[in-house]
Amino acid sequence: MGLCLPPSKRRPIIVKFLCYDDRKNVWGSRNQLVGTNIWIKEDYPVEIERRRKFMWPYLRAAFRGDPANPNARVSAFMRLDQLVINNQTFSHVNINAIPQYIRDRVAHINHTRQSEE
Repeated sequence: MGLCLPPSKRRPIIVKFLCYDDRKNVWGSRNQLVGTNIWIKEDYPVEIERRRKFMWPYLRAAFRGDPANPNARVSAFMRLDQLVINNQTFSHVNINAIPQYIRDRVAHINHTRQSEE
């Protein structure tokens, strides 16, 4: 089936599940692949991938919690191209609605990266 490629040039495999339970089982078992050179990720359209890449620093900053309330638990995750923080949904359109302490962290990270270059 095509050329035999070296391990550094592996091709992705796209899978479409007919049954949602099969997809759920595979997705739930992906932690068993830790430490291998195999990974599982969602296949999104290019535009959604671009938006997710833009929102990712905000997600990482949200995980660090609120410095004004260090004991408060923060729930943060991505849903398609939207960021959900403590049950509030944010997208690339309403990025200014994200809590200020998160935007400050992202701005600090971006400033630090620019000064290193």
